[in-house]
Amino acid sequence: MPELLYRFNLTEILLTSLTIVFYSIIHFYNSLSETKKFTYINSGIFIYVLSSTLIFCSGNIMTELDPSINHLVWFMNVVLYLVYQILISVEWFRNFRKKVL
Repeated sequence: MPELLYRFNLTEILLTSLTIVFYSIIHFYNSLSETKKFTYINSGIFIYVLSSTLIFCSGNIMTELDPSINHLVWFMNVVLYLVYQILISVEWFRNFRKKVL
C-alpha cells in the first residue's frame, strides 16, 4: 500500500484538528465571562487550524487541479501560519515581556 504515502488521511485530519477548534471555541465562550487571557493565541489557533483543516481536507483533490491554483492554496496556508506566529508574538509582547520602568 505505498500509494497511501501520497494521500492525506482525512479521518486523522478531521479528528485532531476539529478537536482543537472545538476547544478553542470553548475557550472563547469561557472568556466571555472571565478575564481575557491568551486571546491572541486562541484567535491564531482558531483561524489557522480551521483554515488548514479545510486546505488539508481538500489536498487529495488538489493534485488534479491546475498547478497555479495548487500553489496559491498552499501559499495561503503559509500566510495563515505567519499570521498565527504573529498573533503568538503579540500575545507574548503584551503579557510576558519584561516591562521597563
